[in-house]
Amino acid sequence: MFIAPLRIGSKVRQAARTFLTAMRRREFDTVWNNWLSTNSIELISTTMWPLIAIKQDKIKEFIELELDDTLALSVQLNAEGVRSGLFEGLSQGLEDMRWYAFESKESMVIINETSALLIAKTPNITLIMPFARESETVFKVDLALLMVFSMEIRSSIFYTIGTASLELGRNKQALLYFDLGGNLLNYYQKLDRMFLNNVFVQQHITDERRIELDSEVNFATLAKSELERLASKPQVATSPIDMAVLLRNTFKRYEEITKVELSDQDINTLQMMSDIDLRKSVARILIGIDPMVAEREAEKPHTSVEIADMELAIKIENNIYHLCMPFKSGKESRSSFDVNVFHQIMRPFLLLRHCIVIFIAAKPCTQSLHNYVKQIRNNFGFSVEIIEDKMLARLLKINGLL
Repeated sequence: MFIAPLRIGSKVRQAARTFLTAMRRREFDTVWNNWLSTNSIELISTTMWPLIAIKQDKIKEFIELELDDTLALSVQLNAEGVRSGLFEGLSQGLEDMRWYAFESKESMVIINETSALLIAKTPNITLIMPFARESETVFKVDLALLMVFSMEIRSSIFYTIGTASLELGRNKQALLYFDLGGNLLNYYQKLDRMFLNNVFVQQHITDERRIELDSEVNFATLAKSELERLASKPQVATSPIDMAVLLRNTFKRYEEITKVELSDQDINTLQMMSDIDLRKSVARILIGIDPMVAEREAEKPHTSVEIADMELAIKIENNIYHLCMPFKSGKESRSSFDVNVFHQIMRPFLLLRHCIVIFIAAKPCTQSLHNYVKQIRNNFGFSVEIIEDKMLARLLKINGLL
């Protein structure tokens, strides 16, 4: 990382001031919808319920809930303002640390291609605020990374819940929680680069916090090992849906995409689409779905009760299924999507009985992610497929959407 040019540094400081002002005024919806990075919204949404369960010492009751009850709990939690409760605590914490009083003239901004870090003097504890760089000059607060650093989100929590799920015979739930715990390895690696091994930040980190983070890395490694072991272990599987037939019956002109020729410009256009534009485009090519319902799902905001970016009801042989489509735009990865997004694929299977997942990715998925998908399809009978990269580009192009 290097010291930011004056213009970029000003953008980061202004983003920090806007975020902190909204937090101090308790404008939490504004913070959630406008000032947090996409990855922060996804991680906080996914981890909120188990974090509450473990804080209230109700892990066993949470795991033993039937799927419909889990959904009811999520709606209840959202209605009771759990997200607001979380942000109330964060807002008070910022007040206690005196971060609201940081001075621009006693601050520095360091950046790289994907991130930024604001370090500023305050009357109490030095402000260290990470940002995700969502475009050349757009920076949003990486609150998830800050919560991992402050131990609010910990891999040991998800390893504990995953182990408890196994003891109760809830292997599907265990799969999700081990994935959440293992996925935090990416955050610990990012903390190493941005905080622990950063010459500008090292002096502000206590030895105690370094020891705590080292311990959490060990739990994340254990969780990832358990995930791989469990995913590869044969289970009593149900018969999955014939996904080849489903894809032909769900997406307009899907059976013709092998005939489509792509140019470099087509791929570039796809990869430059925003998350909402990608969802709107896919919504327009769905077969047998009310266009108004599809459009509403495409435009809905991220919330703590979200199961997938789009959730639709479809009928297959007189049975109603939930079609869940998590999305990843090209702007959310520099190259490809790896197993760190696996929890988005798994989440609907935890919460819904009759569920089909189609993961939509504007860039390629790694072979490791494909292998995970194959394992849960073969060993658990999950109905899941991936539409990615050139396959997605062909589908949109043949429907006149590229």
